[in-house]
Amino acid sequence: MVCCVVVKCHTSVYYMRMKRPYDHTNPESIEEYGKLLVGKTLRQTVPENDLKEYYDRNPSRHKGGFGEMVEKLYFGISPGNSEGPDFLEAGVELKTNPLIINTQSSRIGIYSAKERLSLNLIKLNQQYAVNLKDETKFYGKNGLIMLMAFMEGDSKKFEDRIFKFARLIRFDDFREDYKQAIYNDWKIIVDKVNSGKVFELSGKHTVYLEACRKDSSEVARYKAFAYKPRFMNTIYDLYLNNIEPTPPIVKNSEAIKEKGFEEAFKEIFTPYFNLDEDVICAKLNREFPSKNKSRLSIIANSIAGVDINKNSQIESRNIQYKTLRLDWDGNPVEDWSFPHFTYKGQGSITEEDWDADEEDLAYPEIKRLLNEKQFAVFVWKQRRDLGTKGRTMGGERYYLQDIVFWRMPEYDIETFVRPVWQKTVSALRNGELNSNGLLDFPKKRFNHVCHIRPHGRNKEDVLPTLRNGDQPKNCFWLDRKYLIQNITLFNRSEKLSGARPMVWKKGNIR
Repeated sequence: MVCCVVVKCHTSVYYMRMKRPYDHTNPESIEEYGKLLVGKTLRQTVPENDLKEYYDRNPSRHKGGFGEMVEKLYFGISPGNSEGPDFLEAGVELKTNPLIINTQSSRIGIYSAKERLSLNLIKLNQQYAVNLKDETKFYGKNGLIMLMAFMEGDSKKFEDRIFKFARLIRFDDFREDYKQAIYNDWKIIVDKVNSGKVFELSGKHTVYLEACRKDSSEVARYKAFAYKPRFMNTIYDLYLNNIEPTPPIVKNSEAIKEKGFEEAFKEIFTPYFNLDEDVICAKLNREFPSKNKSRLSIIANSIAGVDINKNSQIESRNIQYKTLRLDWDGNPVEDWSFPHFTYKGQGSITEEDWDADEEDLAYPEIKRLLNEKQFAVFVWKQRRDLGTKGRTMGGERYYLQDIVFWRMPEYDIETFVRPVWQKTVSALRNGELNSNGLLDFPKKRFNHVCHIRPHGRNKEDVLPTLRNGDQPKNCFWLDRKYLIQNITLFNRSEKLSGARPMVWKKGNIR
């Protein structure tokens, strides 16, 4: 098929004659042609003269320029910014998305989305349909996406990016619980857009679909619909990493639709509320793990029938399961720890910048975790008639009191976590040591909300530092008193008064 493609660049117009070796009206033909790029670069597939001519007419390499190159130089189309899909007659939208190979977290060594997948621009003067599928300008453009994912490699040149993935992604093929979450996200976003409050939205308000800044500058505050990176990972896991999604914990999508995920999740565990841990084990017909330090987590996973923190339905919603143990007076038994951080080199805390854009590699990991994670907190309380008050794990027995979904307020992250991060980075960069010869990190007395302390297997579990040789592994911790005041107490008072969380400081609640 021979065609003449008109390509607009700035104010100039030039014509490019090419043989289009696929049927641009057929989605499957477009997909087959796209897959020919997998394992290759544009430099290997596009004539050098075409690359030179493109750069002559497009000297600046803006963020969206790579997608334009793929459209014009490989597929031979020039859709511009039309409200319809790029391949109008086939109903297919072309999207490119960068990949990384994870070096940290539970996804070590596998392909993951480097960033969100930007979709339509949000038009602030437009009223959107509350039902996603009724909004033809969105669903008609994104219902069928030709997704091309690539690795940047060592070269910063667009033409040297290596394609690793090419596939048609149909919205209607998403798992039902994923679709239901996206429908709910859509309603949350368009409610704000239609009422003129879109800039109140942040990623923490939705699960898979979000309203994101289209430009990272302070001046440009364009918003766009986008799929979050963790939702893109569900696609890459299935089609690129060959990782089958685990069965959902909440299997009833109608229950999620009617009650919301949190309530539907909690209902799985409510039959076990106020039951002792050994009674729960008897009901589950399993042996009681009497002195296992992780026994309460084991019991919760047994009720769910899966490892909660490794379940794809939980992971893709960016929920993390946590245990909060209380003594018989309702006081928390322990602080919360988070993954340890490294001290030097790429990905270390000393390479981070608290004010970096959220898509920047320098964005602090603890800030990302606390801003984005929602915690499913299993609250276990000690029986008064057994055990010794104050003992952490011995003869005492606990019963499942409640499950609370909680996010750390942004105010607390900025007011209490940020200074701890700053002091920690300063100690590492300047080699500040305490009287014991260890790095002078903020301890509990620093603000009684967040602190740093060791989190290794033993004293020999160390990492190299910038100035002070090897030092024990450390991590961020949230103080136990802060947790009880902001999770269990706040969870009850919020329903009554809407008061903001309390913060513990030197014996006083303020």
